[in-house]
Amino acid sequence: MIEFIQQVLNGVGLGASYALLAVGLALLLGVGRVGNFAHGDIAMLGGYALQIIVAAGFAYYYASIAAVVVAAIISWIAYHVVFRYLVLSRNTNVVFVGSMALSVAIESAALLLLDATPRQVTSPLAGSPLIMGPFVMSGPRWFSVVVGGGVVLALVAFLRYTDLGRKITAVGENREAAQVIGISPEHALAMTFVVAGLLAGVAAILLVPILGVFPAMGIRLMLKGFAIVIMGGMSSIPGAFAMAMLVGISESLAVGYVASDLGDGAVFLLLIVFLLLRPTGLARLTAQS
Repeated sequence: MIEFIQQVLNGVGLGASYALLAVGLALLLGVGRVGNFAHGDIAMLGGYALQIIVAAGFAYYYASIAAVVVAAIISWIAYHVVFRYLVLSRNTNVVFVGSMALSVAIESAALLLLDATPRQVTSPLAGSPLIMGPFVMSGPRWFSVVVGGGVVLALVAFLRYTDLGRKITAVGENREAAQVIGISPEHALAMTFVVAGLLAGVAAILLVPILGVFPAMGIRLMLKGFAIVIMGGMSSIPGAFAMAMLVGISESLAVGYVASDLGDGAVFLLLIVFLLLRPTGLARLTAQS
């Protein structure tokens, strides 16, 4: 039983990082109906920014801030260079294929410029585990829980209580009505990409000390992110957060009890079960219960 609870705690630390990535995807889907296939690659580039800046000798704290800013800027550029024109087509297939092409382009460039060798970044918290009786959470994992939960709460407060957040929410609820009252859907979506990029950057600085960073990391994160969003109820932020925790725990249990290579498989097995039993997702289930 002790080992089981330990694996659950490890999974919670991982799930909190996944939650930030998934919440960003859910926000893009809710506001602009944009399924950004390149979202994981933006997180991957944020991870490389962290590793490169730390390797250059800068303090981890400043490197983390820079990595988050880099991810936000890349997301903003992606919107203005690619997604702004794809969204105008109002065709979800066009947006999806275009974002997939962007993902492949980013990963190919990363392979060409940075090579495929995984790079590790040691967190300053690596030697600061959280000890709770017989249970131990490594520094990066308990830090992920604290930061992941805090950032999601801050996002909810931002969307609910700030002028920009309410504009973003209004566009997500009714684009045409928001435009009638003077809200620019284009500006709101651009700012949504910035927010999603910030979330991807924070996810990167939490995940890289645990998983390392490598070019294929982007597509792996994206696939898990979409699985979480689908199970959580597509555009539901609470649903995405809850399912990210479940995915992290499932992955940790699969690695701990079955085989280290089956972590990703557990995620998609869970997705299949959800699609069979509750294809509308957790948010719809909660709303009807």
